[in-house]
Amino acid sequence: MTASRVAIIGGGRGGTALMEIFAEDPLVTVVGLSEVRPQTIGVRLAKKLGIPVVRRYQDLLKMKRSGQPIPVLTCYDYTSAKILDSAGVPVLLVGDS
Repeated sequence: MTASRVAIIGGGRGGTALMEIFAEDPLVTVVGLSEVRPQTIGVRLAKKLGIPVVRRYQDLLKMKRSGQPIPVLTCYDYTSAKILDSAGVPVLLVGDS
């Protein structure tokens, strides 16, 4: 059976609880988290789990609807993430390990 692919909007308590549940479920793959506050517990958990984090969920929805591939780049520090964000990369996976 193919895993369901889900994106989570909001990295507060609810979104974090969903990521914790889905991380243990082989039938669900979390493909992204949309959160505007970079310091939430959900953003930290998403980075730990290797889940891409974006600010605007609308960008992911537009790309999915049009069939356009969704580019995801990995950054290893804040500076490179800011540069790629200002260049318009829609999904950045930021981590230091």
